[in-house]
Amino acid sequence: MRRRTDRRRGTSTVEFVVGLCAMMPLLLYGLNLFAIALAVPLLDSVAASCARTASNGSPADVSDVHADRTVLKTELPYLRASTSLKSAKLPVFVAVSPSIKMKESIRAPLPQSTLGGPVSGSVTIELDSKIKLPCPLPFMPEAISVQSKRTLPYTWTMPTQVH
Repeated sequence: MRRRTDRRRGTSTVEFVVGLCAMMPLLLYGLNLFAIALAVPLLDSVAASCARTASNGSPADVSDVHADRTVLKTELPYLRASTSLKSAKLPVFVAVSPSIKMKESIRAPLPQSTLGGPVSGSVTIELDSKIKLPCPLPFMPEAISVQSKRTLPYTWTMPTQVH
């Protein structure tokens, strides 16, 4: 009788080890998916925050109607967005490129400089990011590239200039 009990214990141990070896990659894969599911909404939120900050002030160029004009790194909307990007709190496994792809569109009618008025246009922010997966697996890449893009309208009103 004692012999059968020993065999059952050995079989249970082998089944447990084999099951653990089969489940461990699935668990690590699940952790990687969880990291991606956590990072993507955070990156979208950061892109929205940068676009919101950039759109809350004067556009880079109000002198002419233009579509999809690239905003330079030295212009005010870019500086506002980069400040917002620097203050963003992201997990350790998320790396955002410090250079922002930024475009602005200004539509007619343009406000006159003497009368002032609202500016009709929008600003588009595009962030390039890498999500470094916390559990590297042989059948998955070490990092995943993600782009977050957000477009918001300008909310700035040109002040009246009295001479």
